[in-house]
Amino acid sequence: MGVTGQNGSGKTTLLRVCCEAMVPTSGKVDISGLVTPFIDIRLGLEEDATGYENIILKGSYLERTPNFLLHFLKKLKK
Repeated sequence: MGVTGQNGSGKTTLLRVCCEAMVPTSGKVDISGLVTPFIDIRLGLEEDATGYENIILKGSYLERTPNFLLHFLKKLKK
């Protein structure tokens, strides 16, 4: 998701509320699915790790279960 608007219009606050880093002062937010903020796209990746190791690292950052990641890796091998 991307949000645009003028300075001070609440873009950062909205994104913080959506990823549950802040609680709204009024109203409510209903989230369906997994919300993962990307502060840095490289977060969870290691230069010295293999591709498969980086998949596990990134997957754990994204709160994926080990079973989900193993299933994904098996599909990649095919």
